[in-house]
Amino acid sequence: MKRNLVIALAFVLFCLVGWAGATYVNGIRLEKNFSGLVEKYGNLGILSVKLEDYQRGLLTAKTRTVVELKFPGGVPNSPAGEPAELPDKVQIVFEHFLSHGPLSFGSGLALARIETRIVSVSPGQAQFEQALQRFPQLKEPFLDSRVTYSGALESRMDVQAIETQIDTAQLKWGGFTAESVFSPRNKTLAGAFELRAFAAHTPEAELAWDGANGHFDLAEALPLVYVGENAFKLSACRVSMSNPETGEQNNFELKGLDVRSSSSCDGKLVQMEQAMTFAGLTMDGQTYGPGVLEIELRNLDGEGLSTYQQQILEVFGKSDTTSLDQLALQFLPVYSQLLAKMAEGNPQLNIRRLHFVAPQGEIDGQLLVSFNGGKEVSQDDPAALMQRVEASTELAIHERLVQLIAINSAEGQLKRARETGNLPQLSDAELAGMARQQASAQVEALLAQNLVVRDGDKLKTTASFRQGELVVNGQNMPLF
Repeated sequence: MKRNLVIALAFVLFCLVGWAGATYVNGIRLEKNFSGLVEKYGNLGILSVKLEDYQRGLLTAKTRTVVELKFPGGVPNSPAGEPAELPDKVQIVFEHFLSHGPLSFGSGLALARIETRIVSVSPGQAQFEQALQRFPQLKEPFLDSRVTYSGALESRMDVQAIETQIDTAQLKWGGFTAESVFSPRNKTLAGAFELRAFAAHTPEAELAWDGANGHFDLAEALPLVYVGENAFKLSACRVSMSNPETGEQNNFELKGLDVRSSSSCDGKLVQMEQAMTFAGLTMDGQTYGPGVLEIELRNLDGEGLSTYQQQILEVFGKSDTTSLDQLALQFLPVYSQLLAKMAEGNPQLNIRRLHFVAPQGEIDGQLLVSFNGGKEVSQDDPAALMQRVEASTELAIHERLVQLIAINSAEGQLKRARETGNLPQLSDAELAGMARQQASAQVEALLAQNLVVRDGDKLKTTASFRQGELVVNGQNMPLF
C-alpha cells in the first residue's frame, strides 16, 4: 500500500516537474519569439514599435509595447492661416499579460495566451483617463490572443458597446469585433470583422449608420504576396439636419457599398479581380447610383511584386525621415524597378464593366489595356514602348449628363476668372448663360471632330490603339 502511494506521489511529482519545466521553456520561447517579431517589423518609418519592461515569471509574463506614429513634415496651414495644431507624434502604450503553456488557463494546450489593453495615450493622456472614467469597459483587455504549438496566432478583438450622452448629443455604438488566424507554418491568414451600428442624435441633426463587416481568406504565394478572397460591405448611412430658424431640413443617405476581391498566383504570375457595387446615394432630393465597377489585373509578375514589398519594408526600416518629399525620393527607385519588372511580362488591365446612374443620365463603359513586354524593353525608348501597348475602349453617356458636366466645369472657370479680374464683374446668372454656351460649343466641337458620335440621346465613342496608331470611331487620329 505504502509502495503504491510512493509510486503515485512520484508520478505526480514527475508530472509537476515536467509541467513546470515545459512552462518555463515555453516562457523563454515566447519571449524570444515576441522580441524577434518586434525587432523584425518594429520600424516602418513613420510607424515604430518597441518592446519594453519584459517581466517573465514561471507561469506568466508582463510586458509593454510602445507604438509611435510620426506625422509627416510640411503640415499645411489651417484655413485661418494659423499652423494646424497637430502633434509631431502620437504614442500609444499597450500592456500585455501573457500566460505560459502548456496549459494556458482555459485556452487548452497552447504555447501562450496573451491579453492586451491600452494603458497610455500621449498626447491626450488626460482625455484618455476621462474616457476611462466615463467608459470603464475600456479598461478591460480588448484583444485576446492564443499562440498554438504549431506557431499559429489566433486572435479575437472585442471593443464593447458604448452608450452615452455628451452635452445635448446622444451617442450609441454597438462595438467592434474581429477574429483572425495567422499560421506562419501554412503561410495563411484568415478572419472576419464586424463594425456594429452607430447612432447619434442632437436637437439639430440625426445620424444612423448600420455599420460595416468583412472577411478575408489569404495565403502567402510568394514572400509578402498574399492571394485569396476578401470582401468588405459598408451598410447604409442616413443623416438628417434641420435649421431651427428656417425649419429647412436636409437629408442625406448612403445606401451601401459592397467590394469583393479575389486573386491567385501560379508561382510566377498574379491574377486579380475586383467588383464594386454601389447601392446609391440620395442627396438634396436627387439619387446618384446604383453603380457597378468590375476590374481585372492579369499577368502581374509575382517575383516583382514580392521584391517590391520587401524593398518598401526595407526603405521604411532604414528611413529616419517623416518628410513626404524625402520619402517619395527614397521610394522612386523602388517604383522604377517594379515598373521595369512588370514591363517584362504581359500585364493587362481590363475594366470589364463600368455602369453608373445619375439623375441626368447614365454612364456605361469598358476599357482593355495590354502591354506586350519582354526583357529587351527599354524604359528609355518611349517610342518603342508605345509600339507594345494595345488598348480599346467603349464609352456611352447621356448627352444631358455630358452637358451638365461641361457647364459645371465652364462655370467654375468663369467664376475664378471673375475673381482674378480677368473677366468683367458679371452676375452669376450671366456667367451661367456663358457657361451653357461654352458647354454646347464644346460638345458640338467633339461631334465635328468625330471624337464622339450622337446615338439618340447618348454620346458614344469607340477607340483603339495598336502599334502606335490611334483609331477613334473608325477614323485614324494623329497622336502629335
